[in-house]
Amino acid sequence: MKKDQKMIRKFYPLITAIVMITLITPVMALGEHPIIGQNSLDNNDPKLSKLHKQFEPSNLQLADTQPVVLSEVSSNPDQFQAYFVILEDPAVPTYRGGITNYAPTSPKQNGKNRVDVDDSAVIAYSKYLETKQSETLNRIQLETGRVVEVQHQYTYALNGMAMVISAAEAEIISELPCVISVEIDRIYPITTDTSPDWIGATAVWDGSASGDSGTLGEGVIIGIIDTGINMDHPSFAAVGGDGYSHTNPNGAGNYLGWCNPSNPHYDPSYQCNDKLIGAWDYAYLVGETDGPEDNIGHGSHTASTAAGNILPDATIYAPTASYTTTISGIAPHANLIAYDACFTAGCRSTDVVAAIEQAIIDGVDVLNESIGIGEDTFSGTKQQAYLNAVSAGIFYARSAGNSGP
Repeated sequence: MKKDQKMIRKFYPLITAIVMITLITPVMALGEHPIIGQNSLDNNDPKLSKLHKQFEPSNLQLADTQPVVLSEVSSNPDQFQAYFVILEDPAVPTYRGGITNYAPTSPKQNGKNRVDVDDSAVIAYSKYLETKQSETLNRIQLETGRVVEVQHQYTYALNGMAMVISAAEAEIISELPCVISVEIDRIYPITTDTSPDWIGATAVWDGSASGDSGTLGEGVIIGIIDTGINMDHPSFAAVGGDGYSHTNPNGAGNYLGWCNPSNPHYDPSYQCNDKLIGAWDYAYLVGETDGPEDNIGHGSHTASTAAGNILPDATIYAPTASYTTTISGIAPHANLIAYDACFTAGCRSTDVVAAIEQAIIDGVDVLNESIGIGEDTFSGTKQQAYLNAVSAGIFYARSAGNSGP
C-alpha cells in the first residue's frame, strides 16, 4: 500500500468524527444561488427570464433563512457589487486534458489522490487559465468602458474571477462567448452557540473504531474557513496540555499566509506556531481590520472543536458557576490553518471561494466550513468550488443546517 493510501486509511475514521461534530454545529439552512446569466441560454428563453426575475427587489428577502446580498439590491442597474464571473475551461482539479500542449491535471485522471501544486503540468495549466482570465478581463473592460476591480482570481477552486460590477454590466459580461455564468455574491449568516465521547471520537483515538493503531490527528492538516482564530489561545499552542509537541510539516519557522514575512500583509503580531501553521484573511476587503484574528469567536469555536489541544485543567465558566475539567478537540494533534473569510454580518461567497482556492494550494487534508447551507444543491458557483476541492483530494466538511426531527 502506498504511503498516502496508508495515511488516508489512518485518519479517515478521525475525519468522520470531525464531520459528525461539524454537522452538530447550529447553522442556517440556506437556499440555492440564483444565476444572473448563462450564455448557453438565449435572452428570450423563458428559463433565463425566470432567473432574472429572481433578482427583482421584491423577490429578494433579507430573512434569516436566506443568504443576503452584500449591498442592498435596488432597481438601479448601475449599482455596483461583487459577482462571480466563471469561464469555460475546467479548473485545475477537474481538467482531464484536451487542450493542445497542456497535460491533464485531474488527480483522478492521473491516478493520484490529490493535486500537486508543484507539478509542472499543474503549474502550466494554472498559468494558462490565468492568461485566459486576463484576456477576458481586457474584453470586459473594453465592453464596459472602464477599469474593473478584480477582488479574487481562481484557478483551483474555480476557473474565474470575483469582480465588482453593476447588474447592467453583468448582463453584458454573461453574453461573452468564453463566460459560462455570472453569479451575484452572497453573504451567509454566522450562527452557533462536548463531546468526543458522545460522537465516538475516543474510539478513534485508541484505534478500536478502525482496527488500526490509534490516532489523534497526527500528520493531518485541517483548514478552517470561518471568522479567524484566537492565535494565542492554549488550544492552538505548539505544545498541548498533554505534553504533545506538534511538528510543522513545512519545517520549523515556515508559516503560511499573514504569518509569513514575505506576505505583503505580514504583521509580527500574528503569531503562528508548529500547530497553527498558517492564517489568511479575506474579510479585510469589506473593512475588517484585525487580520486573521477572531473578533467574533465563531472561528475559534469551530477550530478548537475540530483540532483544539488537549487541556487537562481547563476552567469552564458558566453564568452562575465554573468548574475545572479536561477539554479537547476531535483531532487534538492535527495541524491547523485558519482562513478568515467572515466578518460581523456574515461570510461572502467570493471570499469563501478564495479561501478554498488557497486551501487547495496549501495542501490541507480536511477543510471545514461551519457556515452551512443545508438545503442547497451543487448547481451554484460556491458549490462547484466544493466539488473542485474534493476533486483536488480534500475531505470537505460542511454543516448541514438546522432542519431535522
